[in-house]
Amino acid sequence: MPLDKFYKSTKSLPITKNGPGYDILKERMLVHRSGEFATGYNRLFILNLTPDKKKVIGYQIRLLKHKAGHKYLSFSIEKLRSQCGLKSPKDELNINNIEADKINKLSTIFHILSVDFMQTVTAFEGPIDAKFIRNSIGLASVGRDLSMFEDIPNIRYLFDNDDAGKNAMRDLIKKGKSVFLWDKFMKDFKLNSLVHLVDRNFLVKDMNDIIKLCYKSKSDAYR
Repeated sequence: MPLDKFYKSTKSLPITKNGPGYDILKERMLVHRSGEFATGYNRLFILNLTPDKKKVIGYQIRLLKHKAGHKYLSFSIEKLRSQCGLKSPKDELNINNIEADKINKLSTIFHILSVDFMQTVTAFEGPIDAKFIRNSIGLASVGRDLSMFEDIPNIRYLFDNDDAGKNAMRDLIKKGKSVFLWDKFMKDFKLNSLVHLVDRNFLVKDMNDIIKLCYKSKSDAYR
């Protein structure tokens, strides 16, 4: 879907300098990629774009002031088209339910249309983290079915530094997959001793946090 139609159908707006949502991207050190986000009604829209960045195939909403439940909500291409009163991929392409389900799943894997699977691919739990590493994808959920990547030998996984992320990576190790070792990384680069430079209560939970910590401490550990 073209960006202008996306903005209209979701009642959202692109993020401009010092406008709504800009402070969030500044905090996350992503103002240089503001074109991949939108904002509206206390929501940050994370867009899954085509390589030319002119069309949206899926998106995720981050609720900025959530009281309960999920902070992130993902929307497939079918949900997006439904919002605009368009035919579903199944009806538009005249395909069966299995093929339509595959398209919907792919539409919520961020950067899926621009990643090169002939090279090393890093799979992150969240789409924002995937914006800091070249040739990476954002799965939008730690519990996603990864069977579609079973036969891809050069994919590695970097999930969040929490119980859910670590447990998922332990399961992947048992299957012979390459995963990120949080404890080893933090110890090797002595990052725990630098946390106070950001905030004494700062917890390094994901790739975005690594970037912020490295920026504050002038460390090149993220490379």
